[in-house]
Amino acid sequence: GSNTSGGNTTLGRIGAGYIYADWKPQIAYTTPNFSGFQATVGISQAFAVYGDSAAGGSAASAATSVASSYTNSAPAYEGKASYAFNANGVDGKIWVSGIAQKVGSMKLGISGTTVGTLAAVYNDDTTAYGGDIGANVKVAGFDLTGYYYSGSGLGTTGQFLNAYGARTGGGVEARDSQGGYVQAKYTLPTKTIAALSWGRSQLDQASGEATNTSLVDTNDMWDAMLIHPLTKHLNLVAEYSNQQSENHKGERNTANVGSLGAILFF
Repeated sequence: GSNTSGGNTTLGRIGAGYIYADWKPQIAYTTPNFSGFQATVGISQAFAVYGDSAAGGSAASAATSVASSYTNSAPAYEGKASYAFNANGVDGKIWVSGIAQKVGSMKLGISGTTVGTLAAVYNDDTTAYGGDIGANVKVAGFDLTGYYYSGSGLGTTGQFLNAYGARTGGGVEARDSQGGYVQAKYTLPTKTIAALSWGRSQLDQASGEATNTSLVDTNDMWDAMLIHPLTKHLNLVAEYSNQQSENHKGERNTANVGSLGAILFF
């Protein structure tokens, strides 16, 4: 969890700027478009909490705590609202969305060479929640996007990954997370698109965890891309990415990735 993958070669930057929405069964309703305003509300299948993280503590400095979903007491409730506009040659869109889900009973297991193995189930009936806001503006060949998210018990990279840790005094506690990205694209007269983006995701520790752990703290990524439409159905793509991942010990992993490819539309 403390290292980013060098295999991601798109401006998406999953885990460095936003949490992957994932695919899941859902029932949703989207309103008609009212002069640019549109909203969606829905319920979706509950996701389980998963992931390992160092808990630490005076009695188990080398221990590992595992917080996992034991039951899902309710589905996830999600909603989104957006407003699109066009004025004086400027196209734009603003959106906000949110999610809330009861995660049910939580299981916390602690193991270490000096403390043996401990396990307990806590019925905190905790609710995980998160929200985001973003905006996009297109004008004179430029395409600019800004985005921010924040949550509690939401995790990082994927929904509910490493979302809970040890609470001071016992039990489990939601970790806070936040992040966002900025992105700029420009279409040249040759129709080549030049793009540059930066994104960061951050995961805080729970109150009962040791100060210095291997739990991921931040994932950052710079990404530059050139896309050239060779034909109507074929795009050539060149990309360079710089990724950095740092844990709560201050240890850092860095990856520099270059890639060339093609996209075929049919």
